[in-house]
Parts: sequence; C-alpha cells; structure tokens
Amino acid sequence: MAGALIAELNGDGTGPADGHSLDGDLHVDLSLLEFVDVAGIRRIVKVADSAPSASRLVLHGLPTAILKVMTVVGWADHPKLVVDEASP
Repeated sequence: MAGALIAELNGDGTGPADGHSLDGDLHVDLSLLEFVDVAGIRRIVKVADSAPSASRLVLHGLPTAILKVMTVVGWADHPKLVVDEASP
C-alpha cells in the first residue's frame, strides 16, 4: 500500500480515483482503520517523506489511539503530514 500512495503522491494528480486536492495534497481516509502497528505507522511517515515540496499527505479519520502513538514519538509534527482531526 505504501508504494501505491507514494506513486500517487508523486504523480500529477490526473488519475481517475486520485485523492489530490487543488493544492497538490493527497487526502487519505483512514476512518475504517482498526489497527496498525508501529511499522505501519512508519510506512505512513515514509509516504509523507516522499512528498514533493508543494505537497503533503493529509490523513482523515485517523483513530485516536494511532494519533496518540504518532504524537508521543513526534511523527504527528512531521512537516509533510497533516492529521485532520475535524473529520469523522
């Protein structure tokens, strides 16, 4: 999955089902995610690391427990990673 997200984030945003917004960010809905281990969270950060200079990875619906882990280890402050806490 990380490879597909990296490819999409670095693409031109013209795919039929892409999650790009007009600002070049890639939006991913994680509201149905029930579990992810630390390796999975690291992969999310790796995807954000691969973002071009004008793009970010925006996570919607991130479960609270996963957000807590990301905050404790400092990944929630990644400059290319945005956690949209307002989305369900």
